Amino acid sequence: MKPIQLKKTVIDIPFMDEKGKEALVLHFDQSDENIKRLYDSFDEIQSISKKLQEEESEDFEEIKCFLKKAIDSIFGESSFDKLYAISPSIQIVAVYFAQMAIGIKEELEQEDIKSIEKKYLK
Repeated sequence: MKPIQLKKTVIDIPFMDEKGKEALVLHFDQSDENIKRLYDSFDEIQSISKKLQEEESEDFEEIKCFLKKAIDSIFGESSFDKLYAISPSIQIVAVYFAQMAIGIKEELEQEDIKSIEKKYLK
């Protein structure tokens, strides 16, 4: 029997500066629990984006706390601090979080499609 190739269980998320140099790499563990945490955060991400667009400044600390908790739980301890250090803006970090969530969701869905194609379209 041919050996079964193990799938990569981590998605790397590189952040590049304006010169194309890698400034930071976060990692997303594809465990079931972590994927569930990510999907569960989608509604909250949309709500945060609306609040930030409406400039409800009194909610900034609440939003910052949510982002820190969500980002650290999904991408690893101190991930929020690393993002905030390179872009010290809650609005920008919220956009990064949304971009990461959407990108990971697309990558996971693409993986599913590839698996189906390999299995049934030989």
